[in-house]
Amino acid sequence: MLETIKDDQSTIWVPGSPTLTKTTNIPPVAVTLPAVYGVSGSGKARWIMALPANIMLILIIVSGAPNWPSLLTSENLGPIGGVLLILGFIFLLSGIVVSAYSLLWNMHCAKNYPSSVLTISRQGILDLRVSDGIIEWGDVLRAGVSHANRGGTSVALYMRPGFEGVLKGPQALRRIIIPRAKATLITIEITSLSGDRNALVEVILLLAKQANQPLKVA
Repeated sequence: MLETIKDDQSTIWVPGSPTLTKTTNIPPVAVTLPAVYGVSGSGKARWIMALPANIMLILIIVSGAPNWPSLLTSENLGPIGGVLLILGFIFLLSGIVVSAYSLLWNMHCAKNYPSSVLTISRQGILDLRVSDGIIEWGDVLRAGVSHANRGGTSVALYMRPGFEGVLKGPQALRRIIIPRAKATLITIEITSLSGDRNALVEVILLLAKQANQPLKVA
């Protein structure tokens, strides 16, 4: 990683991303820190399109709730099968509710911080969808890239034991529902952001590595 520093800014060169026509001899991309990212128009459109489907699934599952007790006495399923099926419905409903909440939260953050939802600096990362405070690189145990089935990209930050940063939104909810004894997981969603998203991912990983932390790509 090459870097130049001038006053309170620094420029980092990260590997360029391959294209359909070029996979070798790709020049590096310069990123000036602090780097500020907003939410892209395509990201907002994707949330708006996904939300109705989530709400519809919630209504369908909830409308069928009065029939759940009959599953417990179903001769075809048996008591154990009925219980497992109901637990499956509850698990599915919980996942869809969390997904819908995440979409609404992202839309709320995009409205309030349209052009500055994420800031990367030498000190750390400030994602206003996750926390109102800077997450310092020294608190990050390791970082990894996660690619969702639908093409979404996120960066996972595994925090050091004892991390006491105050989280908000879905991240705070996950911290309550799934307490982690050894490390807190913070997910930085990249797909909906504007600018060069591949360069952003590389910057986060490189800064995490530079802080003398092991780098892991999941």
